[in-house]
Amino acid sequence: MTPRFKELEDLLKDGCASGDLTRAAYCGNYLFEERVLHRRQTNYEEALQGQTSDFDAWDLWHRDRYLPRAIHREVPETFTTLNASAAHSGDLQEDQRLVRIENLKYALHETGLTIAELQEILAVATNKAPAGKYDAIDAQAALEDICASLNRNPHSIRPRFAGFFQDVEDTIDKPDWANQARDRFGLAHFDPKPGETMPVALMSYPVRDLLQAARKQTEAVHPVCVPTVLDHEFTACFLPAPRQLPYGRTLQLMGDPECEHKIAEVLHLRFAYRPEHIHKVGVVTEPVTALRNPGLDSLRADHLFCLKYESGRDDFGQLPTEWTDP
Repeated sequence: MTPRFKELEDLLKDGCASGDLTRAAYCGNYLFEERVLHRRQTNYEEALQGQTSDFDAWDLWHRDRYLPRAIHREVPETFTTLNASAAHSGDLQEDQRLVRIENLKYALHETGLTIAELQEILAVATNKAPAGKYDAIDAQAALEDICASLNRNPHSIRPRFAGFFQDVEDTIDKPDWANQARDRFGLAHFDPKPGETMPVALMSYPVRDLLQAARKQTEAVHPVCVPTVLDHEFTACFLPAPRQLPYGRTLQLMGDPECEHKIAEVLHLRFAYRPEHIHKVGVVTEPVTALRNPGLDSLRADHLFCLKYESGRDDFGQLPTEWTDP
């Protein structure tokens, strides 16, 4: 997107030329974005006027003012006609399965369960283990409680990033699936401190379930979209995909210079989880180290190369010289 107001243009120029890799990443993402409609961009930038005295002020306004008003609501503008240019254009089959990872910290706290107990409960409920401490009825009730907690979590109203089951099928069958899936999905905020762990659930559900939810919301005319820079908080572990690609692409935290491990990524309307959506549960045990070695700049450079290669767009993600030279 080319900024339409000088105030934002100056801020982006400063950010791109700064030595702060995170700030440069945020600014680059805004400029590389190609799917946001002119009307949506204009609405955003007009509301932003007077809020960009510095980068932190912009970041704060985007996170605390724009997102709650436009995105963190029952039907985010992401899925309305205002975002038609980012609507997923492919033919998704209703039985095609999507996957995403949910943090279980608050759900376990609310239910009083441990991750080990939840693993046992899930095994009983899915007939992978005989009844013991929990019988089938108790197990089902416990899973319903977990889903209820996830569904009422204040963060649950946000649009949901998801990948496709077939892209991660080999990863989620591994013993350390939670660490590897975290890295493949680019979830740098799932970053336990050394010696700590983070409980997570791998949710899996058919496209049919989110389409059924969308039919109840007349505004939700595009319930599955390609993620854009305006649909979430600013993050350096994201790059917008070129318009030639039918999906977003997750940034691989383990590095992917050969472009072999990218996950097709979509953003979809929220719907209520049910017990059958819990595919497996586990723990993230390893801190995120890739942002230090090989480093954020290297990861983003590799990812940008892959986006160019997959789209046939050598010009994608390039800034004019005057935007990069102080």
